[in-house]
Amino acid sequence: MTNYLDKNLAALKKQRPEIIQLIQEDMTGPGGDPVLSPSGKQNLTVKASEGTIVYLHAQDDPEREVQGFLDMVPHGSYGVVILFGMGLGYTPLALLKERPNLRHIFIIEARPETFLRAMELMDLCPLIESEKVTLYFPQNWDLKDFASKARRWLSLEDIFFLNHIPSHKLDGDFYRTVYDQIYALANTLNIEGSTFQGFGHLIVGNRFEHLKLLPFQGLIDDLHGKFVHVPAILVAAGPSLDKNVNLLKDVTNKAIIFCVDSALPSLLKKDVIPDFVTSIDYHPVTFEKISGSIKDLYAKRKQAPALICTMWNTPPFYKRPPWKHVYRVLAHHPLDIWTRDVLEEGSIFPGAQTVAHLNLQAAVTLGCDPIIFVGLDLAYSTIGSHASGTVLQGVYALKQGDEKGLLKVRGNVEEAVYTDRSFLSMKHGFEGMIASMPRLYINATEGGVYIEGTEVMPLKAAIEGYC
Repeated sequence: MTNYLDKNLAALKKQRPEIIQLIQEDMTGPGGDPVLSPSGKQNLTVKASEGTIVYLHAQDDPEREVQGFLDMVPHGSYGVVILFGMGLGYTPLALLKERPNLRHIFIIEARPETFLRAMELMDLCPLIESEKVTLYFPQNWDLKDFASKARRWLSLEDIFFLNHIPSHKLDGDFYRTVYDQIYALANTLNIEGSTFQGFGHLIVGNRFEHLKLLPFQGLIDDLHGKFVHVPAILVAAGPSLDKNVNLLKDVTNKAIIFCVDSALPSLLKKDVIPDFVTSIDYHPVTFEKISGSIKDLYAKRKQAPALICTMWNTPPFYKRPPWKHVYRVLAHHPLDIWTRDVLEEGSIFPGAQTVAHLNLQAAVTLGCDPIIFVGLDLAYSTIGSHASGTVLQGVYALKQGDEKGLLKVRGNVEEAVYTDRSFLSMKHGFEGMIASMPRLYINATEGGVYIEGTEVMPLKAAIEGYC
């Protein structure tokens, strides 16, 4: 039997020296026992945690899986393959050879010790030496690193998720966790990429419209640190907002109220005027979120809120309502960076996943503390999709047994609620922001998902205790 270890190690030392350190220092157990199959191809048996023996490939022919995976990645594909578990490497080697147009192959392998065994049994040099291949193990897995490498491809190309079933039998929890992280990221980036492909003319055009008025209005930097240690209430348009929106009447001049654009009609109907409204939408039709409230805004124009919006926001949002002032956010986009360079001022923000995330970015920029969330459901905890009074409000027939395709997660008030991957991605976005921006966070949403890093508290108690 040919031993390829020295050859593969030499390639690793030259091309990926950091991987050598991983497989030599962080091995957690034996890599498995080699088995020669009837077809003459190498196989490997690995003992699972419960003591059962798992073959990494089909016992009669280890290469049998390859054609199935190739069928999932059509000829001529220009996309990205993400392989969860590689076994001895039959599939990624075939993909590299048979699908030459692929942009990149990401291999997620739970066991570096099994990879070391594979280097003994297989010539993995084509994988090791290819610039199209990235190897991740638990020790070097990092979603931010993955995103930095894959962002452009995930935005614009096809994505192929391939699951090596025997690997999942051995390390299912690890692969499920990584899969959920990548799926959420890929979903967000793919939507973003499709958006730019379909509506780039609007997004770019809107930015130039903003430039016309920017000298007469301003950037959010003008508000930096103006409300240090002043409590902020961040209002989203989740259906639970109906349960406690009335209480917001009691916080005038006691806290800064930030309101997402879609929730503004709900607040105005309760005679609650926020201090700031946030908006990020690029399409003109999204002005309909607040068009029905224009008359109310003009009637209360002496108390009118200010608008915080992105540079790609649709012009009707900042031209038609009688905003007290308009503050723009510069995001990490080439045109925004160019704007910053021309102005020689302005901070570059990482970009808001949703308008509710912009709410949080704005409150932190102003220096607010504590920060109190209201109406941030991110779940299907009621039959309503949004708070009543919003133009987005619809009805979900979510009954017992109708949760197909949804995920059951910890609830903010209920023991568990159902959500989807898109909402879950938003939840993780909030949790990441909260972890990176220390202060007191209170979730006064009376429903929806639990958000790590927040203290759950009824809105009444939060107002009495902190406002």
